[in-house]
Amino acid sequence: MLRLCLEQPLVTSMFGRFRQSHGWEHNGNSNRDHLLVVGLEGDAVFCFGEDTYPIRRGDLLIIPAGTFYTADTRSGFEYDFLHIRPEALRQVTEEEARSALTLPPVPPRNFLLPETRYDCLFLDTLIHLEEAFERVLFELNHCRDYAALASPWDKALLDLCVSQMLVEVSRRCSSQFAPAPAYPELLSRMILWIRQNFTGGITLADTAAHFQLSKAYVARLFRTYLSMTLTEYVNELRLQYASELLRLSTMNVSQIAVSVGFGNVYYFSRLFHRRFGISPTDYRRQGCV
Repeated sequence: MLRLCLEQPLVTSMFGRFRQSHGWEHNGNSNRDHLLVVGLEGDAVFCFGEDTYPIRRGDLLIIPAGTFYTADTRSGFEYDFLHIRPEALRQVTEEEARSALTLPPVPPRNFLLPETRYDCLFLDTLIHLEEAFERVLFELNHCRDYAALASPWDKALLDLCVSQMLVEVSRRCSSQFAPAPAYPELLSRMILWIRQNFTGGITLADTAAHFQLSKAYVARLFRTYLSMTLTEYVNELRLQYASELLRLSTMNVSQIAVSVGFGNVYYFSRLFHRRFGISPTDYRRQGCV
């Protein structure tokens, strides 16, 4: 497998399209850049290392930098090709890919985004794009437009399109290694619904009614997978949101309590102190993060 690293902008050094007639044969070298070939019509066979890669419409082949290869077609072959700088991809084993994708679960109560890792995207050498092919064609068409204009802005947009294309493809390649979802699909939908509505008067009964489930079943899902009650989960979301408003807004404590879903400012203040170890007023005064 190949590890795709986007810590630095991906740089495309060459882009174009070829239509080869039947009987075409070619010996080449990818030189210092990685060569990507996307089959558009017909088929061909590429060989490098000790492996043979038949490629047809809807396939993407990556020939690593510094690789000597041969190619031929008996029926004709049309393809897009692009070169990307060598630092964008490096060889890894499947074990390394699986290990990198086994990340600790992100706490569902946290408003902050997890630290983003741009080196945990993986690509196979030969990828059968299938349903991702239309998306790849969409990005390649944009690339063709930007490549024709060749201004610095258009070159930057071309590189972004190639990056987005490879990110979409990596999702397909990495799905076999990705860890199982942290929660059942039903609970994930509940969490999304609660996140969208937590400032209202959400209760266990409301949630059970919305998803047409029993209150006992909903309560059991939260206890089993989140180790808390639904009310505790909702209050945690409200308190996290309140802490953001205390830092970033000019609303007073009473206004914040109401806006996040607490009707009683004293109850809000007591829960806030229990959660953060400090009163809402002192939290704002000290500019807590």
